[in-house]
Amino acid sequence: MTLEDIYNQLSYGELRMLFLGGTDIDNPNKGGMPIESFLQMLGSIQLGLTELHKRFALREGYFNLIMMPNVRTFSLTSDFAMSASSSNPVRYIDDTEMPFTDNLHKVIRCYGMKNEKKIELPLNEISNHAALRTPSYNQLTVPIDPKVAPWLLETRVIDVVYRANHPEINKYIANDAPLITPIYLPESHLEALLYYVASRVFNPIGMIPDAVHEGNNYMQKFEQSCARLKMDNYEIDQDAVNDKLSHRGFC
Repeated sequence: MTLEDIYNQLSYGELRMLFLGGTDIDNPNKGGMPIESFLQMLGSIQLGLTELHKRFALREGYFNLIMMPNVRTFSLTSDFAMSASSSNPVRYIDDTEMPFTDNLHKVIRCYGMKNEKKIELPLNEISNHAALRTPSYNQLTVPIDPKVAPWLLETRVIDVVYRANHPEINKYIANDAPLITPIYLPESHLEALLYYVASRVFNPIGMIPDAVHEGNNYMQKFEQSCARLKMDNYEIDQDAVNDKLSHRGFC
């Protein structure tokens, strides 16, 4: 799916009446939605993608967190990533396999070593003093006492798996070349995205006396579409074994 696919779906679908007909991106003189309107919608499309990635487990990212002496709480931001251009001398996020771009929504699994084997580490178990904790969405706190958390004796690197956001759309490339701007969203979730964008386009117009507010109408359709997707489980199964992690010996 490309950005142009979304533009055309909106132009000929949800926003057709607003702009009195569709527009072909490659033939802007055919009438319909002005090119400027497409560009204004880019922010709403990005927000819609983020909202869907918040609600559904659609993407997973991973990196290796290198344990540091005297550091108990690690900030999981690109400032500490080896692939980043940051001038920060402290780099404990090894993201050489998959560059980390601050697209972390939530840490979901961590792996360490115990008895010379990879094990899944306890995470956010309140009554378990050996568990890792996330005091905020992009921080990870490790225990400090090996007597309480024996895995600390062997673990030099924690393998972190997280729920990831959709990559940020490069607006400069998108503006010039929507046809080759990729959108990483399953076709099953496209309808929900279109409803979300349409709601944001109509909402600023305001209420029309004695009429249904289209922005709220599309938001209801968005919620209903999301409910159907949840019911049919259109997302990554959290209990399934991730093939990439399995191949790398994490589980």
